[in-house]
Amino acid sequence: MREQGNILLKIHPETYVAGAILVLMTEMGVRFNDSITMLISSAVPEGEGVSSSASVEVASMSAIAAAHGNKLFSDV
Repeated sequence: MREQGNILLKIHPETYVAGAILVLMTEMGVRFNDSITMLISSAVPEGEGVSSSASVEVASMSAIAAAHGNKLFSDV
């Protein structure tokens, strides 16, 4: 949850996945012919200031890109 003024906002994880999909489409030219089904499971606590949203975005983007034959990160 994120506080904005006196309003507490609940940001849903699917919003982060949608953002990852949008970036893949606009930045990497990935096109989707069918729908996407994903199961997101994480041990990162939500709303604790440990970048849980960023971890969902990076994991989602990496998984979707890999499924389409694109590698986002070089092996370290």
